[in-house]
Amino acid sequence: YRVDGCIITSAELSSRAAIICRDNQVPLVMVNRVAWEHGSAVSCDNEAAGALLADLLIEAGHRRLAVVSGNPTTSTSIKRADGFIRQVRAAGLPEPLRFGGANSHAKGFEAGQAIAALPASERPDAVLGVSDFIAMGIMDALREAGLRVPGDISVVGIDGVGAAQRPPYRMTTVAQPLEDMMERALDLLNARMNGVHRADEVVTLRGELVIGQSARLPARLLAG
Repeated sequence: YRVDGCIITSAELSSRAAIICRDNQVPLVMVNRVAWEHGSAVSCDNEAAGALLADLLIEAGHRRLAVVSGNPTTSTSIKRADGFIRQVRAAGLPEPLRFGGANSHAKGFEAGQAIAALPASERPDAVLGVSDFIAMGIMDALREAGLRVPGDISVVGIDGVGAAQRPPYRMTTVAQPLEDMMERALDLLNARMNGVHRADEVVTLRGELVIGQSARLPARLLAG
């Protein structure tokens, strides 16, 4: 059947779907995923989210940082890790440890096990999981290994999913502005369907820092 327009939120399907939509001249808008050459998109500022969390951890006194990335082909994971690593480098700290290929709680758990197995002198004191679900898996593995979060290792995520805000996680994270993102996606799609905008357009919105209990905090936030 023929569709008039399409909004896609799945990172796994978006690149293939973008090509299909392009070939069939179907207006397409993706949410929080950029298919590099095809279609419009609305995204959280993923690079800024990673940078914000790096700055927070560095200000709190962390000096050995790590990042657990997701799918190496998705723009969301790449940009979040890039923003984090950029800020660590800018602070003159050692290159962050990198663990890749995590795209779920289970894969985050595996990364957490690898981190816990490191000698104490090599183990990071703070870790970014590029999604909340990855970060939740990391936290579960660290705690199972007898490490305290955040006493021994701080863990932060990105997305702002509800499960990460409940015990036992209470994640410090950057929440995506989902309502604003969907509203802008609908506006873009309606415009493209009505011929108002022919060129592809990428809209980027800032996320919101959510302070939880999974990371040690700078003194200024503790005082507040």
